[in-house]
This record gives sequence, C-alpha cells and structure tokens, in this order.
Amino acid sequence: NGIKRKSRVTIYKRSQRDPRVVCSRNPR
Repeated sequence: NGIKRKSRVTIYKRSQRDPRVVCSRNPR
C-alpha cells in the first residue's frame, strides 16, 4: 500500500508540472 500511496502523491505533484502524466495514469 505504501507504493500505491507514494505513486498517487507523485502524480498529484507532477500534475502541476506535467498535466499529461495525470491523463496518462488518471483518465479523470
């Protein structure tokens, strides 16, 4: 569960710099 939580934080932090990464992992 630790890795899943860390991967979510990376996506949220990267979403501010690369919104493409969020679309790639989060279809939201």
